Amino acid sequence: MPFLSASLDAYLLTSLLVSVPWVYLTGKSRHHPPQNSPPIRPYISILLLLHTLYILYRILVTPPANIFTSLNIPLNTSTDRIREIVAKYSGIDLNSGGAFPKPLELLLKRLSLFEHRTLFVRFGQHVLQTCEYCTTYDEFAIYAILEPLRSYVYEAAVVGAVTISGTQRERLRTVGLGVLVAAALAEGYWISTVPIKVPRRGEPNDVTMWHDALYIARQALFVVLPLGIHLLRGIPESESNPFMVLPQTITAMERGLSRLHLIKYIRGAVMRVPELRESAEAWWKVEKQEGEWVRGDENVRQIAEREGFGFGPFSDEEGSNNRKEREGKLRTSAQMALDGLLKESLGR
Repeated sequence: MPFLSASLDAYLLTSLLVSVPWVYLTGKSRHHPPQNSPPIRPYISILLLLHTLYILYRILVTPPANIFTSLNIPLNTSTDRIREIVAKYSGIDLNSGGAFPKPLELLLKRLSLFEHRTLFVRFGQHVLQTCEYCTTYDEFAIYAILEPLRSYVYEAAVVGAVTISGTQRERLRTVGLGVLVAAALAEGYWISTVPIKVPRRGEPNDVTMWHDALYIARQALFVVLPLGIHLLRGIPESESNPFMVLPQTITAMERGLSRLHLIKYIRGAVMRVPELRESAEAWWKVEKQEGEWVRGDENVRQIAEREGFGFGPFSDEEGSNNRKEREGKLRTSAQMALDGLLKESLGR
């Protein structure tokens, strides 16, 4: 007795409308992957497609049973009237010795009590007709929590798969699990504290079937949450976790320091070989001449200063006879780097 009037044909049509563009886009992204897209992404997309189809099946084909919405009768309908309607629809002749199935008979028996009708709204029909040993509110509540808890554990596994290492969405795992925990706590609090008023006979039936409504909301969350995580921009693990690049940075710095020491020794060796010394002197003369040309060009000096690479010297007060010269940013940075290298060399 479904909560929604949906058939298997509707599910198949919905699945087709979802699967065709999904598979097309997944195949397209696999053959022409975006830049920096992880190789595992197409497989995660297929997993999410199967997950979405499963959730749609639970919503459209196997929603929670509800005898009141299925028969379109109010919650305050008497038990005898419910028996007559069910017998009429099912073709069971109660006067000739016919009987309802045991779970349905247990449900009708419990609906004769007002308290059980409020439990029907909170925990659903399945709990009332299958938990034979339940008699108190706490026993029904403990029995009813198993199905939602199992659903949240399953969804946590899906979120873990979507944020598995290599998907560039590892940083969103905590967010996704936090959303699930918050949703579970909110659902449990609401279903246990929301006031339920069964209308009297003749009054309008405006009772919300909270168990069924929260079931649909939960399934919608299970579809939207992993899809949202999957569609958000991925961040490589090296960017999301700065400590991941520390070993590579230390290795690069050690290699650079070794090369600097090697350059120091090479310069000393070059000056001891006449041929190499002459080549080095000629090269430095050319570099000096080119540097003087660049530094002497006023246009180059002005452009470099505007771009933040000024090499000066500049005067603090243009037009002053006793002006104090200052160095440009580029020259100052180069001098600081050179001073640091000299101190390091002298210290060693």
